[in-house]
Amino acid sequence: MAKIIIADDNKDLNSMLSEYLGSQNNLYVDKTFTTGKQVLSYLENNYADVLLLDIFMPDVDEIYSQIEPKIL
Repeated sequence: MAKIIIADDNKDLNSMLSEYLGSQNNLYVDKTFTTGKQVLSYLENNYADVLLLDIFMPDVDEIYSQIEPKIL
């Protein structure tokens, strides 16, 4: 089962995506976040198989600078 986290500053979109993806087989939405700082804090001690990320969030650059080296 794929563990997913969703990051979008639109709470309604977070909720809709979480509900839809959570209803699919082999998908599990673990958390939703509205800021990049929340995502980074969570990922310090947790993991996700998939990060669904709004690239237009105000602090998204902070996420890229922290996770890009770990992906490569």
